[in-house]
Amino acid sequence: MKLYFLGLSYHCFPLSIDTINSGITGKFRGGTYKIRCPIVASPLTVKKLKYRGIAY
Repeated sequence: MKLYFLGLSYHCFPLSIDTINSGITGKFRGGTYKIRCPIVASPLTVKKLKYRGIAY
């Protein structure tokens, strides 16, 4: 997508996130909508950090 700001052009590449229907509906300003949840591909890995020989 090509965007402009103060006369300068730049490209924006929006990320697509896969989602599934959660079965929960919400209401905002009189309108209803379905809430969708993202599909988590893999759990985040936790790094073991160490500073001056002390793990935290």
